[in-house]
Amino acid sequence: MARLVDEQVSLNSSVLGELDIPITKTPELFGTLGLDTSNTGPTLRVEFDYTLEFSYVKTSSFLISIYRGVGDDAVLVFQTQHSGVAGDDHKCAIRNVASASGVDYLPPNPGFLIYQAFVSTTNTRSSKLKRIGPESFAARAYSD
Repeated sequence: MARLVDEQVSLNSSVLGELDIPITKTPELFGTLGLDTSNTGPTLRVEFDYTLEFSYVKTSSFLISIYRGVGDDAVLVFQTQHSGVAGDDHKCAIRNVASASGVDYLPPNPGFLIYQAFVSTTNTRSSKLKRIGPESFAARAYSD
């Protein structure tokens, strides 16, 4: 039976409209956390989830990328695309929530694992795509 080893939450914003950050093609960090995995058995797994509220005026899409590690050694363990659809003549901002869950199953275990969540747009044209909050990133390590 699996047991909870560690759990962390990275809360960037907990209130709607607290943020006003454009989403660009350059990946932006919105959550980072570390998990103590020094006291685990051989079947380690890390479950994670995120929530990010965004606004847009025109049809837009963006990527959420979750990495294990930091810098040049970071490994992409999860990526998903979220989209918002609006008519070309739409002038008012539309709000939407992006959320998903994923698992990093049997990751290498140096005793402490860092996970980071990034957001970037896939748009080639301006859609006034923004992070408006709330947004959070959470992870839990389980082992036998």
